[in-house]
Amino acid sequence: MNQNIRSKTWILLGASRGLGRSFAELIALNQPQDQVLVASRKSNWSMDFAKKELWPEYIKEIQKKQASHILYFAGGGPFGNFAEKNWQDHEWTFKVNFEFPAYLTYQLAAENKVNSNKQLEQICLIGSSIAEATADPGAASYSAAKHAQVGLVQSLHKEGSLNFDLRLFSPGYMDTNLLPPHAWPRQKSGFVAHPKQIAAELYIWLQDVSKRNTHLVIRSQY
Repeated sequence: MNQNIRSKTWILLGASRGLGRSFAELIALNQPQDQVLVASRKSNWSMDFAKKELWPEYIKEIQKKQASHILYFAGGGPFGNFAEKNWQDHEWTFKVNFEFPAYLTYQLAAENKVNSNKQLEQICLIGSSIAEATADPGAASYSAAKHAQVGLVQSLHKEGSLNFDLRLFSPGYMDTNLLPPHAWPRQKSGFVAHPKQIAAELYIWLQDVSKRNTHLVIRSQY
């Protein structure tokens, strides 16, 4: 191993499947000197981002790892008529898709202001090029959360007060179990991408230091 290459620690939140898992595999393949830590409901490092009472504990655990890069992949929500779904399902969606990543960003930004010697270089949140930019019938709460995430990130970019690189990566439809087998995007040729394709684009973009504090939107055409 090249001794001049400094190893880094990547924390991937909600990365037990789909895009997150594909990205973890890319890091392991291309940067074997780095440490990759995955936290989710289904990993050895268990975190349930809908449990608001545990958020302070999660932040402490994350801070102890002294990560250089943190990516937040967790997401999802109910599909169907808004009023016909349980309000608890909408609350889950708001917490997982917006409230926890906002809380995470806030806490780490506050910590870095107090201690500028922290290792954190980059936080990347995962958006949705469809749900965050237009109406998404059948996924109102998910769309609302993704719209909120865009507003948060763009506003923080304008503030210019963060001392780490905050990015938002917004892919289109992907071939995961979050997209039902008979969903309409699957009927359109080239409209649904494989997570490995999207992970490769994410990986390349994150390495480009000229893209610091930016938002990359991936259109659904493959």
